[in-house]
Amino acid sequence: QRVVLGCLEALPDLARQHAITTPTLLIVGEVAALARDIHWFGAAPIDAEYAAVAAAPVSALDLAA
Repeated sequence: QRVVLGCLEALPDLARQHAITTPTLLIVGEVAALARDIHWFGAAPIDAEYAAVAAAPVSALDLAA
């Protein structure tokens, strides 16, 4: 994963310069500036065989059915 920071006006040029292709996640607004401090893409990638999925809680009875 790569992070490219820039103003909206410069993003088309930055995308070409850094060969950004789809799929792409675009974060816009004040929260985008936090990328420099938070490094939310700095974690190790999820192993494709072991991925966690958010779901509603289930009881043991639901699992036994």
